[in-house]
Amino acid sequence: MPKAKNTRVARSAKKRPAKQSPASRFSILRLLLLSLLLAYPTLLIFGCAAADRLIFPVPANPGYSARTPTLIPLPLGHGHADVPALWYKNPSARWTVLYFHGNAMDIGTSIPYLNAIHKAGYSVLAVEYPGYGITEGKPSEEDCYLAATAGYNFLRTTQGIPAEQIIAYGFSLGTGVATDLAARQPLGALVLESPFLSTFRVVTKVKIAPFDRFDNLAKIDRVTCPLLVIHGDADSVVPFSHGEKLFAAAKNTPRKQFYAIPNGGHGDLLQRAATDYRDTLARFLAATPPEESAPPPKKNL
Repeated sequence: MPKAKNTRVARSAKKRPAKQSPASRFSILRLLLLSLLLAYPTLLIFGCAAADRLIFPVPANPGYSARTPTLIPLPLGHGHADVPALWYKNPSARWTVLYFHGNAMDIGTSIPYLNAIHKAGYSVLAVEYPGYGITEGKPSEEDCYLAATAGYNFLRTTQGIPAEQIIAYGFSLGTGVATDLAARQPLGALVLESPFLSTFRVVTKVKIAPFDRFDNLAKIDRVTCPLLVIHGDADSVVPFSHGEKLFAAAKNTPRKQFYAIPNGGHGDLLQRAATDYRDTLARFLAATPPEESAPPPKKNL
């Protein structure tokens, strides 16, 4: 009998875990916080190093060559080599489209799309990003902006096209390039197809780092020209909500329009919407008088 009693006492003792003191719990919490603080900079460094590789998946083989018709060189300046561009001039066009392609393509793979825009009655200039196509080097956000400026200067200075007749037109990654240009230079209109809030937010949904890439959300309020946002509601690459939120954040445009394409994915909107896509663009631009174009506020430059 005494032996059985001792067993019950032992079992009862096992059911009573030792209580942690407040000091012990605080030490564990402090250790966890310290671990997070130490890990956060490491994650930021890794994210910064990996970002460019993920943002710029350059096609292995260029979609064009130095002998491609309508190819012209544009001086980039700042110690860089010239960048190629495709120039489709339409002498009777009222509007000139300055086109910026997505991240997994180049101006060569964009040719079918550029031809469609040109045949619709527009002049078109598509500028290559440094590190893409037949250019050398490594692509970067800053060099994409330099290429956009080179294209803009060619249209304004070499071709003598008024700013209010230039449309910055970006697809996917190109929406970051087009938005940045529209925040810095006067334009006739800004057209964004499948835009994102920022490249990091496509993955993280919220801002978790003090830096970002192609931060459209931070720049859209500096856009002062008419804005057309085009987005497919079945986009599996850039969520449809990004286009909606970016459109809502554009507070300083004199006129804006959101064009949602039912069942539209990523990169198939012109093919899917066809005539309606072209008609929507034409109606939007037809309703855009030159006086609606305005330079960005100088205080934000």
